[in-house]
Amino acid sequence: MKTIILYGAGTQNLRLAYQDIIASKGYNIIAIVDKDPLKQGKSFFGTPIISFEKLLQLDKEIDKYDCVITIRTDSVVNEVKKSLEVLRNGRTYTFEEFFIQEKLNRKITRIPQIQTHVVDHCNLNCVRCSHFSPLVSNDDNAFYLNPKIFENDVRRIAELTNGDIDEYQLAGGEPLLHPECYIFPYIVKKYLPNTKVIIITNGTLFDRVDEKFYLSCIENDVDVWVTRYPIAIDYDSAIENLKTRGINVEYGNSGNSKQQVKEMWGVAYKPDGGLDGEKNFECCYGRCFMIRDGYMYLCTQSAYSDIFNRYFGTNMPEPTQSGINIYGVNSLEEITNYLSKKLAFCDYCNTLERMPPIPWDISKREIGEWVEMRKGNS
Repeated sequence: MKTIILYGAGTQNLRLAYQDIIASKGYNIIAIVDKDPLKQGKSFFGTPIISFEKLLQLDKEIDKYDCVITIRTDSVVNEVKKSLEVLRNGRTYTFEEFFIQEKLNRKITRIPQIQTHVVDHCNLNCVRCSHFSPLVSNDDNAFYLNPKIFENDVRRIAELTNGDIDEYQLAGGEPLLHPECYIFPYIVKKYLPNTKVIIITNGTLFDRVDEKFYLSCIENDVDVWVTRYPIAIDYDSAIENLKTRGINVEYGNSGNSKQQVKEMWGVAYKPDGGLDGEKNFECCYGRCFMIRDGYMYLCTQSAYSDIFNRYFGTNMPEPTQSGINIYGVNSLEEITNYLSKKLAFCDYCNTLERMPPIPWDISKREIGEWVEMRKGNS
């Protein structure tokens, strides 16, 4: 069994790395390193968070291990890599390097986390949104998740997994736009009592929700992840208000913190297809198990490709071509086996050449935000 030490205890990056490795066979994560003294001494799913000095001590005691950096910001990764050059017995990898080397996408045996859109639209409409929220309507025809349909899907997932799900993320779009957002944590906890419920929000609408939302967060022990954008919002006051109410809240989402505002990453799509889907599948570390209308997907893009197709008139694989019907299987193994193989959408998604991050901005709804015009992808 491989011994693993992770470097970086950030919210979503750590979860992605930790859950992907734990959900695969043959790994033993013994520690998580972080330079933040407020995190040191705590634990993450039972794994201790330690200081860099403690890592140096472990390096002397362990003959062989892999140190996997969970951070994604290039400048910080380079800084961490340099600091880890002193390790004598540990091999250092970025998460992407380790993910590809170990072919983790072909080793799915468990579903550690699930995400569902509460709504598809958003009040910010971010450039490059991987959920395609700027491309959907926010008028009377806008999508609002039906609690009864959601309950059926959660009940079925609980049956298939025997309740073994670490986290259920309620997202969008902006989930607080749903007038009954407060209902969904109760539904999750009804069928998955040991699962952590997380609401991912841009934090701009806390003054518009009623007391039912706050009560639901408290009664269901919900974690609220606030993504910090460079807009005129007093995020610190909003977060302090939730904490005062007894709600678990933190700056979450990938590459985002109190000090680091949201940047917009991107994967270039090729609407005509023809990419090396097998390699794209193996190199994709944007795994996010999505449930939509009774189907499970390995990533957000494949689950919502119909939104992109409808807006731009493209012909990428429709969602059901890449997902698996949770009502058409008899076991979790059938789902994990399906998701451990190349999906139809992989021939259209250029994970081998990710677009570099850009500052946050409002989407102009131009196809070039998602389709980078360069050789091999035009």
